[in-house]
Amino acid sequence: GLQVFLARNASGVALLPPLLLALCEVQGATSRLDLLILAASLQGWGVISSLAGPLSSRRRQVDGWGVLLALVGMPMLRWSMGSVNIFLTNSSARIMLGVAGVLCAVAELVQGDLDAEKTSEDDAPRACAAGCCRPTCEWSGWPSAISSGLMGGSAVSLFLAYMSSLEQPGRSAYSNPTYLAALETLGALSVGIFALAAVWCMTPWWLDTCQAALMIGLIPLVGCALQGTAGVELEVWGSVSGSGWQAHCGLLLLTMVFPFMLALFSKELALLAQSRALGRSFFVLGLVLVGSYAANLAVLLGDRAPLGGELMRGRQWLHTLGLGLAWCVGLWAAPNGASRPSVHDLWYLSRHSGPPKREYMLGAVTWLGVLLSVFLMGAVPMRTVRAGVQLPVHQDVLIIAGFNVQQGFDLRGFPNVDCVSRLLTDADADLAGLSESNGAHAVMGSSDPVLAYASRLGMESFLGTPSALPSSGQAILSRVPFRETSASTLEASTACATCSSRAHVWSKATVEWQGVLVQFHVVHIESLEDASSIKYVAEQLREHFRNGPLILVGSFGMPINASRPRDSVLAELVTGTGLKEVFGALDADVELPLAPTEFVSGRHNDYIFYRDLQLVGKYIDSRAQCSDHTLTVASFRVVKE
Repeated sequence: GLQVFLARNASGVALLPPLLLALCEVQGATSRLDLLILAASLQGWGVISSLAGPLSSRRRQVDGWGVLLALVGMPMLRWSMGSVNIFLTNSSARIMLGVAGVLCAVAELVQGDLDAEKTSEDDAPRACAAGCCRPTCEWSGWPSAISSGLMGGSAVSLFLAYMSSLEQPGRSAYSNPTYLAALETLGALSVGIFALAAVWCMTPWWLDTCQAALMIGLIPLVGCALQGTAGVELEVWGSVSGSGWQAHCGLLLLTMVFPFMLALFSKELALLAQSRALGRSFFVLGLVLVGSYAANLAVLLGDRAPLGGELMRGRQWLHTLGLGLAWCVGLWAAPNGASRPSVHDLWYLSRHSGPPKREYMLGAVTWLGVLLSVFLMGAVPMRTVRAGVQLPVHQDVLIIAGFNVQQGFDLRGFPNVDCVSRLLTDADADLAGLSESNGAHAVMGSSDPVLAYASRLGMESFLGTPSALPSSGQAILSRVPFRETSASTLEASTACATCSSRAHVWSKATVEWQGVLVQFHVVHIESLEDASSIKYVAEQLREHFRNGPLILVGSFGMPINASRPRDSVLAELVTGTGLKEVFGALDADVELPLAPTEFVSGRHNDYIFYRDLQLVGKYIDSRAQCSDHTLTVASFRVVKE
């Protein structure tokens, strides 16, 4: 009964989510979050109400093409804004989106063909009237529901991990791809959508053939399997699976076939809606999403993860391959999957049936062409102009900032791009070392905060490693041109059997300031790791970086038990390296307690070390809780001989 109600009132259900999205901006922070959750939940009901109608209905056609247009438009917008999802960071944008959604829903309500729509939507409930009195424990619909749930869960997980941002395929495969590499992803996605439009225009029955199931099942699997190849080598870690041109091509294949994946998944859901098993499919889809999230935790946390840590530890490619297999199993195990008719059979039937409904296809393709034209002729040139680096504000001092940005989120869980950019702008930072800078792309929808910070600040960025490497990420932003950049991982701890499997990255850059080459390093070590990682860094500094000006920004999460940092393993960093700590935290006579650099624990966990430079100023900026850490800032002059 609920499914029939939703199908008959689809436009009314569609009105509520954008209305709540617009209203949430006039509420307090707590009420805003509640309204956003309610809007997202109602949006799910709106999807079900649309899918409950037959494929030939006007509602289904409009919604289907609208999803494909949004699939292109949203990544375009994110790329134009420097990897920022403006609807997550800007309240005015959310209000405008909500108002636009309300207007579209109202326009749908006043359409003159609502009566005809209602009649077509009533056909499905009458077709399965014999099943209205079936017992609730009936199991005949579960096999198809499980199959479509596997298809939907794997497709959504792959989209969140790799395709919701144009930068992610290049970022996943390469250490520091150019921002124009996103155009390759856009090209692959556009080819897939135009190909789907051509199929729907000329041979729509092809999607129902066994050949289509074979092709659309195998291509995603091949793309996922290519993530097991390696093309980037890192010191200590070795080959990084999921990096290099082969993995990049695999993600482009996945992007190109994704519109076809959505089309087949939509067809399966339409059949389930007619048999009143749609809710079961979404239940399985939710279980697959939860399983994907748990697998990603196992990749990142290793033995600390609730399940599968020993198998998945550090193996992001294995997680991706599992999603590809889930898609194939779901597609081929569907009731009309492996038993689909051949191309010849459906071609014969198509010659003896009426023409398919494609009234909205021309308009959708036209809008897609308009989007691509505006993007290529407007957004790309504007982004290219903004890609220039702003020069340092002060010519006599080099201002350094260290910030643990908590993967791009503040303490409330909202994106911190605006907050971090504002603090770094106020500090006039010329070089910034960002710890925990990798977005949790397999969970958080391909978020890449470093690219967003760099775009907002007009600074060069060095990302350090491909995002295919499970790491906390150490990025460097600079207004001074890089002379040289490199990255390595720290030796894995052997004394800590339950430590995170995320690689600890050591990013290094060399810049020229007032005619002197200055080395700038960023490193992050979790407090749960043992002392071996700190000792390794100190040994490398003594062996390979003994001479010349050097600045080391570190977020170490220690000391924990020692009363003074000097009484901990951190003393290794100032022993035989010539380094000094900016805030004097490792001095023997330092006054306790130290100024906190972490809001939650209240400990001093962030440090700036320097050598062969004159310290001019220093401060800890705790005005805003952009992350769980504070911003540390120091300024230096070159020592004239």
